[in-house]
Amino acid sequence: MFEALNVSEGRGTMHPFEHFGAPWIDNQNLADTMNEFALPGIYFNATAYTPVNIPGASGRPKYMNEEVKGLNLIITDREQLRPLSIMVYLFSALKQHYPEEIELGKYLERLIGIESFRVAINDARQPEAILKEWEKDIEKFKNIRQKYLLYK
Repeated sequence: MFEALNVSEGRGTMHPFEHFGAPWIDNQNLADTMNEFALPGIYFNATAYTPVNIPGASGRPKYMNEEVKGLNLIITDREQLRPLSIMVYLFSALKQHYPEEIELGKYLERLIGIESFRVAINDARQPEAILKEWEKDIEKFKNIRQKYLLYK
């Protein structure tokens, strides 16, 4: 989902999507905030990197040739990992810490499929409230998808 933000998703590095960042992020402060949430299955390390042009892989990554400060996403337990919760907490923390810098555009709605998420983050709603609001829809989706799962 970072594609919808003015944040590097790690393209232009040897480990895209394993870290993210922007020149204006205080990486240690954001890592501390995210780790305080104690989200299951993940740990956040402060990192810095410089995205570059990688022919055939990443032509013009965000913040090309600029130092980017951000977070490494370290999966500690795949079974406990909750990607949706991680996204909600991350976007909320980015908006809380960097209200002037972060840009949550309409493209985010297109990726997620609903407008209410972008509005909730922009309105500084708490991550717990956003996730609680989605619980019924998530359970409904899980029940529908069950018959299509090939593996358990």
